[in-house]
Amino acid sequence: TWLVLPPIAQLVITPLYWLVQGTVFTGIFFLGHDAGHGSFSKHEIVNTIFGNICHNFVICPYYQWKITHRNHHKHTGNMDKDEVFYPVWKKELTPG
Repeated sequence: TWLVLPPIAQLVITPLYWLVQGTVFTGIFFLGHDAGHGSFSKHEIVNTIFGNICHNFVICPYYQWKITHRNHHKHTGNMDKDEVFYPVWKKELTPG
């Protein structure tokens, strides 16, 4: 159906579609994130099932994400152990 649109309409509509799709996928990931923290439901089985559904939808493996995310929270601010945040040292930015 995109091909029947005039090229100028494709240039305008396609980025808008990307924005909407990205926003929806981000929201779905956040729901899975909350389930991974156990805050979506008071029942662990509901959190596990819902987290799996949400993370599978955005192509992010739930159990592997849950392990690395838990480690991230455990070591937040620790540059040696945090698996997610890798700050750039000033000496790395300086040439020579």
